[in-house]
Amino acid sequence: MSFFKDASEAFLRYTEKIVNKTELYAKIGRLIVDIKRMENDIQKIHREIGEYIYTKFSNGAFPIQSDDTTLNTKCEKIQELLDLIAKKREEIAELRRIAEERSAMYSSNNRSHGSTQQ
Repeated sequence: MSFFKDASEAFLRYTEKIVNKTELYAKIGRLIVDIKRMENDIQKIHREIGEYIYTKFSNGAFPIQSDDTTLNTKCEKIQELLDLIAKKREEIAELRRIAEERSAMYSSNNRSHGSTQQ
């Protein structure tokens, strides 16, 4: 009967480990998707800035003024997105650190459980 109890406990430990890893990696996946979306937004704004400057240049507005409201607004938006991306990358690093710590904890627990049953 002890065998079945030990097997049941081991199964529960491994199931918990899998669930915890899945949750962490799902969060990391969502953050990566958010980052990709923001990077696409930055590319779109870069394109808009290029089109805006080209239109101004084509209409004879040269040089472009550094205090141009449209340009400043778009550049500020890019900086906001870059700041958010940096925060999300920090979150990813933290989640990966947690995953590694949990993995190490489970590994040491499994070794200690294995050594007591010999």
